[in-house]
Amino acid sequence: MGHSGSVAGGSGSRVAKKASQKALKLERVRELLAAKREAPKRRDPPQGAATAKPPPGLSALQGRMQQKLKGARFRWINESMYTATGDETFRMVQADPSIFAEYHEGFAAQVRKWPANPLDGLIEDLRGRRRRLVVADMGCGEARLAAAVGAQHTVHSFDLVAHNDRITACNIASVPLAGGTVDVAIFCLALMGTDFIAFVREANRILRAGGEMRIAEVASRIADMDAFVAALEAQGFRLARKDTRNKMFVMLDLTKTGPCGAGGGVAAGLLKPPQLYRHQRAVIFPGQGSQFVGMGRDLYEQFPAARRVFEEADEALGLGLSRLVLGGDPGDLVRTENAQPAIVAASVAALRALESATGLAAGDMYSFAMGHSVGEYSALIAAQAISLADGIRLVRARGRAMQAAARGHDHAMSACILRRAAVADVVADVERVQRELDAAGGGGVVQVANINSSSQVVLSGTRAAVDRALASLQQRRLAMRAVNLPVSAPFHCRLMRPARAALEAALAAPVIRPRAAWAMPVVSNVTARPHASADDARRLLVDQIDRPVLWLQSMRHLKDIHGISRWGAMGPGSVVGNLASKEFAKDIVRRLTDAAAIRDFAAVLERQAQRGY
Repeated sequence: MGHSGSVAGGSGSRVAKKASQKALKLERVRELLAAKREAPKRRDPPQGAATAKPPPGLSALQGRMQQKLKGARFRWINESMYTATGDETFRMVQADPSIFAEYHEGFAAQVRKWPANPLDGLIEDLRGRRRRLVVADMGCGEARLAAAVGAQHTVHSFDLVAHNDRITACNIASVPLAGGTVDVAIFCLALMGTDFIAFVREANRILRAGGEMRIAEVASRIADMDAFVAALEAQGFRLARKDTRNKMFVMLDLTKTGPCGAGGGVAAGLLKPPQLYRHQRAVIFPGQGSQFVGMGRDLYEQFPAARRVFEEADEALGLGLSRLVLGGDPGDLVRTENAQPAIVAASVAALRALESATGLAAGDMYSFAMGHSVGEYSALIAAQAISLADGIRLVRARGRAMQAAARGHDHAMSACILRRAAVADVVADVERVQRELDAAGGGGVVQVANINSSSQVVLSGTRAAVDRALASLQQRRLAMRAVNLPVSAPFHCRLMRPARAALEAALAAPVIRPRAAWAMPVVSNVTARPHASADDARRLLVDQIDRPVLWLQSMRHLKDIHGISRWGAMGPGSVVGNLASKEFAKDIVRRLTDAAAIRDFAAVLERQAQRGY
């Protein structure tokens, strides 16, 4: 937390000459790509300036992309801390302390670029105090303040993780100190989270009458200085001094005047959200419905790495999945228990082909991963959260359970094309229809299963109920047209609830790695936010069975919060790529569906590396 910052000759001879030059260029690209394939991969190169030489054994492209990866992970953790409560953040890092270590590493890299560190000024001030003080360092980082003045003053250091024996790990909204026992409470870049006012109230509790609260904050984070100070004073403080001489940081000294009083105060809008970082990439994977016989065949034939994916999938399932995918019966492939592992295998095969062509791991090329429905498992495999074999077995079990849950129902799924910005109205109208069906007691079910874009949703349920909802949407002019989908089960509605138990049992084994081992964050379909932990992913994958896919919200989260503007649509079909390009017309969307597209993108990455991007 604090002290850690808040922080892409004749015409014949001329033709022959041009052809020769083009051939030489292509040969040079092949040589460069071959060199990368032979180079050993390193996951964590030292973070440094963009012009620094890559670590030994890495190409310029590999070094540059891995530096971007570490920066992206730091920004994701930083954003997570700002958009969660203190208690949520404390539980997240206690479950996986290495996340906090990564955060401090990223923060240290930022501090080295600062012209000044506000902590140095606080240390200098305390060294000048003659009377021995009791100091509470709230959000202490590595407890550098205690190390500097601990012999002169009594310093209590608090943060989310105890990096050393000076630190007590806790949520700084509730520190283990008696009330009225502290002379100075310090927040140095520590007012993070949606409930940071609770930290201020805790400072009031532990401070003696007339005690000092000292705040150092990035000046650009404060949306309205007067409103910010007023919110602090409302918690039983009076502003004694405001120092804005440093253009980067503001220093506020406040004096305790009395207790906080009732209510927690409002934190919303006082501090700006985390900085948006542009030109980040996300890899996105398709869901069921994208399958077709022959998908991935050119990858299988041209990339040994892609062929190994299909072979490993065959071995994991003990059946010839690859034969079904590459040349089987379309009627067999469309069955849910076959379609789901087939789509995941084809998607991961495309990813492995790209990794082979560039010599880079997925986490070195992309900052985030997400997948539509079963595609979320492809995303987890891409992030190294689960192994390919475990992922294939999980989606086979998932597909079987969903197919079984569909038996006995006359079901339907329909894609609705909406008028712009009608999504909320559509959801409300479908919920109204469902309430009417429940009141009638006929057992009909209709729910919004997918919110795919601002102009498309998918309804799922029993056929008569879906038809009734569609008629209502068209009568109210919310839906312009609808298309029935050829699926074998009504996905993402309550008819799928019987499938939860089988997936829970499959996920009970420790198949999901700890969050710190993931190569990049993976966005959940259910929450439209990155998974915080392995337990979080396990729970939400089960919830995903009968809850809607929030694809639009997921894309917008990556766009608005993380600055994603480049999308790699990996795997069969064009659905997820089309959704991204239609929603964000100015973004770059690459449809990495075949060998030619993958080789083209590999060449693009190479050119960018040569130009220093």
